[in-house]
Amino acid sequence: MDRVSAKRNIKPFDGEKYSVWKFRIRALLTELNVVQVVDSEVPDEITEEWKIAERTAKSVIVEYLSDSFLSFAKEENTTKEIISDLDAIYERKSVATQLALRKKLLSLKLQGDTKLIKHFTNLDDIIRDMLAAGAKIDETDKVAHLLLSLPNSYDGVITAIETLSDDSLSLAFVKTRLLDHEVKLTNEGRNLCEQVLHVENVSYNKKKFKQKGAMNKSDFNRHNNKINKLKFPKKYKKI
Repeated sequence: MDRVSAKRNIKPFDGEKYSVWKFRIRALLTELNVVQVVDSEVPDEITEEWKIAERTAKSVIVEYLSDSFLSFAKEENTTKEIISDLDAIYERKSVATQLALRKKLLSLKLQGDTKLIKHFTNLDDIIRDMLAAGAKIDETDKVAHLLLSLPNSYDGVITAIETLSDDSLSLAFVKTRLLDHEVKLTNEGRNLCEQVLHVENVSYNKKKFKQKGAMNKSDFNRHNNKINKLKFPKKYKKI
């Protein structure tokens, strides 16, 4: 288990993001070839192979449950029963749950300096929770919700995406196009910043040059007066 834990980015379940946790747990159980103890009923004749698979799967579940949730993994409970109990509480397939998640999805907006990758993760988490709650959402709906969550600076690429046929649209493709546009916006912002700094620097140098020129002129007048005094002593001024 130490080897498995070391290579997996699975946070012990603490009541948050159950659908994400379950997805990763199922992937791990599938990799270990023991997911059948979750998907299938316990056979009438329990073989040694089934016992080994059951022990391995239950060990994985216990490993990735936080201390406060270990009560779900009672000794008499099978792995299938543990997952079923968790599903009953944290995977509620109700209209109320779906409605709350849809509202959350519609209110999702790309804010400030948030990176697109982080924004994609937030969107994917909500969609995964919706699917777990029994909602039906196809690929076109996912793309539409993603595009609706973007600010005006993405209008150009959104218009280009809207011209594509539905058959060629996929969430992965749209994400790639948006990431390319984010790089473009970043470069444009950097260039604009450099231009502003250049203009400010030129303006500062001009101002400094004018101040220096005015000072030099004053110094020149004072110096010229001294020379005149030396060339024309006071007693000769009247002459």
